[in-house]
Amino acid sequence: MPTDNESGNPATLDIKALLAKEDSDFISLHELLTAIAAAGNATYQDAARLLLRRLQNTDRDYRPSWCKLDINHGIVTTVNGRDSIAWECLRQAANNGEPQVSDDDDIPF
Repeated sequence: MPTDNESGNPATLDIKALLAKEDSDFISLHELLTAIAAAGNATYQDAARLLLRRLQNTDRDYRPSWCKLDINHGIVTTVNGRDSIAWECLRQAANNGEPQVSDDDDIPF
C-alpha cells in the first residue's frame, strides 16, 4: 500500500484536489466569451462573432472539442452531432449578444 512520504501513513486520495484539477481543464462557452470580451475591450457579442468566424474557418481536424460538464460524470466530450447545441449557442451569442439570465439564475450555456 502506498504511504505518505512524511508520516509513513497510508496515502490518502485528495478528492477535492482531483476535482479542482479536472474542473480547471473546463471552461464554459459563457466564461470564454466573457474573458475574450474583457481582454479585447469588446462586447460579448463581438467576442462571439470573432470566435464563431475563427472556428468556422478552421479545418475540422483542428477545431477544439466541445464538451459538457455533466453533474454525474464530470467533463464529457460531445459526440454524434450533439455539438450542434454548442454551435447553436455560439451562433445565438454572435447574433444576439449575452443571453438573458432566467429567474433561476441559470445561463443557457
